[in-house]
Amino acid sequence: MRTATAALTGQRWAKVRRMLLDARTLPILDQLHKELTAAEPCNKRLAALAALWRWQRQQRSAGTSTSTAVREFVGVVVGSWGRGGR
Repeated sequence: MRTATAALTGQRWAKVRRMLLDARTLPILDQLHKELTAAEPCNKRLAALAALWRWQRQQRSAGTSTSTAVREFVGVVVGSWGRGGR
């Protein structure tokens, strides 16, 4: 966890760093991981869904509609498949 929290610099991340470094947090993260694995056992699909979620948030904050963001995301994914990105 120390390696993961090293990127969270500055005062605004202090609370998050403390929480993640607290040993009581680990069982919660373990349970979350089990639930995610149960919901989507395929790591590639899970990564793709996470990427879609991040993309949608990015587009939403930029004022782009969700349907437009999804179309753009699918275009990027399909384009990367054509370049051997599967």
